[in-house]
Amino acid sequence: MSKASGIALEINSRLQQITVANGYATDIGQRVYRGRRKLDPAQLPCAVLVNDEDACVSGQDARCVTMATYQLE
Repeated sequence: MSKASGIALEINSRLQQITVANGYATDIGQRVYRGRRKLDPAQLPCAVLVNDEDACVSGQDARCVTMATYQLE
């Protein structure tokens, strides 16, 4: 498993803990989707974890470093 996949799994696991039973004001953690861009209104409220395309950041020596970025919607 890559480091980025491990991070995504951990974020997903933490989002799933957002429930009324755990002291939050919402049960949004009952519906956590990964990568879903379009949602049916019946699926709301929910949390969506989207892994954006890897970005290439060039350094001073013109090497390319890839960075995984995540967006919560």
